[in-house]
Amino acid sequence: MVDLFKIILEMSLFSQNSTEGLVLIPDSELDTQPQNQTTGSYFIAKNIFPEKCKVQILPNGEGFLNALISILSQACPSHLFIIPPFGLHRYLSEDIRTEFPRLNLEEIALKLAIENLPSGSLVGALLPLAFFANQRGGNFRENLFSQNSPRFFITHDHSCQLLSFNIDNFFRMSTLILEIGQQKQIPLKFFKYSEVSDENQKSEIISDFQRLCQQEGGKTKNSYGYVLRENLPPGAILLHNKYHPELRKRLEDLAKLGRVRPLGELCDLFRGLNIVNDAAQLLKGDSNYAIPVIEGRDILQNGSLVYDEPRYKAKVPLKIALEAGDICLRRIINFARCNEPLPVAEIIEEMLPLTASHTVIILRPKLFVTTEERELLLAYLRSDLAIAWLDAQGIGFDIKPNILKELPIPLPDKDLSIAIQSLNEAVKQFEKWKTEAEQARNQIFKFASAQDTRLHLLTVGRQARQREEAAKLVDDLKHRIRTRFPHPIAYRWRTVESSHPNLEGYIQVLECAEVAICYLAQVCILLAKSFNAEIRYIQEMAQRISDLERGTNLGDWITIIKEICNSKQFRKLPGHIPFYEVLSFLNQPHVNDTLNQINRYRNDQAHGRGPKTSSVIEETYKNCLSYVITLLENLEFLSEYPLRYIETTKRDSFKKITIYSYRDLMGDHPLVSVNMAETDEPEIEAQSLYLVDRDGRLHLLRPLLNRREYPKYGTWETFYLDSYKKSTDCSILKSLEHGHTLNDSTISPLFRQIGMLKFSK
Repeated sequence: MVDLFKIILEMSLFSQNSTEGLVLIPDSELDTQPQNQTTGSYFIAKNIFPEKCKVQILPNGEGFLNALISILSQACPSHLFIIPPFGLHRYLSEDIRTEFPRLNLEEIALKLAIENLPSGSLVGALLPLAFFANQRGGNFRENLFSQNSPRFFITHDHSCQLLSFNIDNFFRMSTLILEIGQQKQIPLKFFKYSEVSDENQKSEIISDFQRLCQQEGGKTKNSYGYVLRENLPPGAILLHNKYHPELRKRLEDLAKLGRVRPLGELCDLFRGLNIVNDAAQLLKGDSNYAIPVIEGRDILQNGSLVYDEPRYKAKVPLKIALEAGDICLRRIINFARCNEPLPVAEIIEEMLPLTASHTVIILRPKLFVTTEERELLLAYLRSDLAIAWLDAQGIGFDIKPNILKELPIPLPDKDLSIAIQSLNEAVKQFEKWKTEAEQARNQIFKFASAQDTRLHLLTVGRQARQREEAAKLVDDLKHRIRTRFPHPIAYRWRTVESSHPNLEGYIQVLECAEVAICYLAQVCILLAKSFNAEIRYIQEMAQRISDLERGTNLGDWITIIKEICNSKQFRKLPGHIPFYEVLSFLNQPHVNDTLNQINRYRNDQAHGRGPKTSSVIEETYKNCLSYVITLLENLEFLSEYPLRYIETTKRDSFKKITIYSYRDLMGDHPLVSVNMAETDEPEIEAQSLYLVDRDGRLHLLRPLLNRREYPKYGTWETFYLDSYKKSTDCSILKSLEHGHTLNDSTISPLFRQIGMLKFSK
């Protein structure tokens, strides 16, 4: 059960020792401390140490200290490992407490070991979590690390198995290895593992630790360990999870949801009634005319609260009364075994009156906290990230309000607030429809005649059925593409749905994919324009179009999308930006492969390498269609940004608003209604296309996309830059919907202005 401990100890501490290493342990059979004054009894087996080490047993308790000094003065080992006896400062003898103020027994033992060995020696010690995590030990850690260089911090998630502890599983220990007297900056290496029986996993852990010993930065392959190169603050808490790169990255990502503020700025935190100290205010749970007292055990993992059968009730007036909107958190949690959400419950009006015991931490949101912020707070408290952060603070099992108030909480930006509001409105609407259906069902036999009953059932049944059918359509991706996507994509999808698995249908599928990718690329260019950011590939593309008169193609649009998604300058853009989803488009599963496959199909077809026989065409059609569906599924965020054609505008200079009429070109039908709106933006162009962001701001698409009437058929279509004729300075525009082309010499200067054509010399 302890093979890994032996191997890792040998690699980290004794591998460089050409002579025999020394291990010092207390005699576990001579535990002189009363059981209620120590961490607990334990037995240390000698076979958990490397064979090359000499193991010596010293007296337990305070006798360990003199024996330690004596043996080190004789042996003077260059590599030492100790498991000191554990004892709280207040239970030590008066002489020891006077000589070593405020130090626990294990801290004194480590201090004496370091003082009695020469500079350059390596010392390792197995110490309890409190040594590394408590604020009380900050001064000792500061002195320790200012004069000696820590090399390894190894967390054992099998402490109880390691030393055969007769103690609670809450008690966890870690190994610290440091070099004495070296004040140089040595990267601190963290490692965490559990004892496993599976040989493959055991080999994986050993291999990871070997890598850690050689690494000078970063985390190991399997993330058991990592190297911390930065200087820690004096006396900093030393815990594996606290500085782990993955946790740090997740906490940094919180800023993408909005502002991040500590919990204490959003809520007042306090504990409930102390059942012992406030016993005079308590009655038995079956007492009448008293207020139920909820305890930590009454807050369930699923967020529900058991409050109707309390153990105690409180007399009135209450010392602490809960209010609607309060958030109650169970205080005692075993983080070592916690793989479920934090037990958190929200108090609603129907539960009151209530009060809480001291085993509950009460969070009372401040008045400025909005409904959406409170709901995101609740969701975050129940997330694994909140648990990971709390565990990384070394809480152990008792959550302290002063630590909890530092928990970083993301506040939703405007986009997320709107999304949460939409969810709330949807829930209310669904509940309303459910109530109406139940009421209609319950009124079946309340009508005067069977004929009235029949008519009632047919009427309400039809309405309920229509709602059900409409809801099912929303779950259908193909329906959403037809009705909610920008018109050019939705129209092309309609041609795909009406096609057959033949060559013509295959070409329709390819063209639908190209239109969708082209449209997304225009959104990418628009995003870059709004931040005056540069897309380098556009310069290369402009030179090819202008000098060589070669047209734009699918590869161009894919390259632009990839540059936007992979460029550092775009990844640094703030979270609340227009068309934010574009930046993470390539991070979605299978999207990169989908783009490459579609590009390959398009190139093969354009160069005569496409499918020829009917059976091959049918198979290729189906495969390509599956990629296109994946593409459109990941482009569904485009439905959040209406493609808006401005028909007329009228400026009111006194009110400083622009009133305009418009058509939202969304869905596969070309005929859409005219609507009216107003904006405070002074410059709105009539007969131009705009993209509307979530804040309602209008972003001009001209000349990237242009709505024109195609003269031959009289149809209104969306055109983009396809190619260029240098001799006549004429831009050839191509229709996204039908593939028609138009020549336009007047628009070329605009394409030069946005960089898609070169300026003439």
